[in-house]
Amino acid sequence: MLFRKRKASAQFLNIPPQVITIWGPGGNNTAQFSLKLAQELAKHAHVLLVELPCLGIPRLSFATNILDRNNHVEAALTEFWYKGKISLDYLYKMGDSLALLPICAFANPDNPLTARVELDVLKKFPVHLINSARQKGYGVVILICQGQLTHPLTFFALKYAERIIMPVSDPSTLAYSSLNIKKLVYTFKFPLEKFTVVASKYSEIISEVMWLKDERQEVMSIKVTSEQVEEIVSSFVKKAS
Repeated sequence: MLFRKRKASAQFLNIPPQVITIWGPGGNNTAQFSLKLAQELAKHAHVLLVELPCLGIPRLSFATNILDRNNHVEAALTEFWYKGKISLDYLYKMGDSLALLPICAFANPDNPLTARVELDVLKKFPVHLINSARQKGYGVVILICQGQLTHPLTFFALKYAERIIMPVSDPSTLAYSSLNIKKLVYTFKFPLEKFTVVASKYSEIISEVMWLKDERQEVMSIKVTSEQVEEIVSSFVKKAS
């Protein structure tokens, strides 16, 4: 069952409840970008930042130096696998308004938990995670995706997101990123306005190739921005006010 949006607490009315998925289909590390975005958004809302174990690579743990054997996303996934619920007792708190759920720093990418979990569990985990976060009072949930579209954690994290942000640091990943956007829009009917490509460099060049055509063969541009994280958050706040 899909989550129901809840109102943010009184002091955090600038950001509406939402799910943001950060995705690097080209294989780039998005942990630092996601962490900075979560820290800035936490000034306006209660934020939960979750690194989904699509590939099992603990990038967020190393970016934050969280070497914790107990508080990690695999614990939440295991709980959901065995009990059908997610208590979120495994969060790593970074202040009053920001919590993290990283991949365990001691995880083994060669034998990830996702290789042993049932497919139906992986499909349902993102939305149940979002629902649990809503019940705990988190107004913004940020999901970091590492995997390709064929991974159910990646696909359903993208499906349930209001915004999909794709940081691009190297033009060599453009073709694959563009191909994935087209597949989601054409095949799975994702609205194009969900996507934003963030390129700190080469933004003008990237804008020229990030487009697709609608059913009438008219060109539709994919949003590309060179804005820094602070500017992106500021635009969120302005739209909400």
